[in-house]
Amino acid sequence: MTRSGKMLRICVALMAAASLQACAADNSPKAEKPAASADQPAVQSANVQPKKVEVKWNTEIFNNTSGKTMIKCVTTPNQNHMSFAIVSSKGTVIIAEPNRLNYSGGLLHADVITSSINNHDHRDGGIIKANPEARVSEWTAESFTVKDVKVTGIPASYANELVKTESPSEVIYLYEVDGLRIAYTGALGQDELTAEQLKQLGRIDVLIQYFNDAPTWHIQKETAVHVISQLKAPIVLASEYNKEAAAFIMDGLQAGELKEQDVLLVDKEDITSITSPEYIYLK
Repeated sequence: MTRSGKMLRICVALMAAASLQACAADNSPKAEKPAASADQPAVQSANVQPKKVEVKWNTEIFNNTSGKTMIKCVTTPNQNHMSFAIVSSKGTVIIAEPNRLNYSGGLLHADVITSSINNHDHRDGGIIKANPEARVSEWTAESFTVKDVKVTGIPASYANELVKTESPSEVIYLYEVDGLRIAYTGALGQDELTAEQLKQLGRIDVLIQYFNDAPTWHIQKETAVHVISQLKAPIVLASEYNKEAAAFIMDGLQAGELKEQDVLLVDKEDITSITSPEYIYLK
């Protein structure tokens, strides 16, 4: 065999060996991607929706089957409370001065929410967010009706200054419910009510008035005595209760006992039967 022939055979052999190696590589088993372990769950599909959080509502707290107007404290227990719920005989709910609300039984439903002043401890953004359909009135001189209740905001002063009727620093709210006239003076800082305020308030059946003394915040026990004496309401409910201030106020009014109870149920017949003012602290 010639030298060129030998070289040709060697080249053919080398090409065949390379071809066999390539085929072996293609047919060899490929490493598989390990399955997700229990500790490393597989990634969820982008189409899977997050689980909805169920909202819990307190359906019992405002259940009123008495046929009367119901008033109760809705502030978290053991707090210096000022938040009250006024529930009509038909079940319409007003929450006045929401602060440190008691959500232990679930969210609270409200048809009307009022705040007398632009202070953090007189309003609760959570209750407003939870009740987007509620009629909200915040330190505004206005009058409106929701279902069977009427609400009127009366201009007042937070710091015993001149009352600004267009942009008051504080508002007294008057609630007309089931024929009753209920007033909440809120954070009133005036020494006493003006003639115009007394005219707008008219007859008051239930007065909610602070029994506290905090001069730094324009809350004075002497003011409480003056306002209670001016309005002469048959029933007075104590808010922002302070034991020492309450003793001073009761003494200044020459009143007897400040009764403690869980809830007030009242109608017009009850009011007409009262012969001397009743002073109540709703726990």
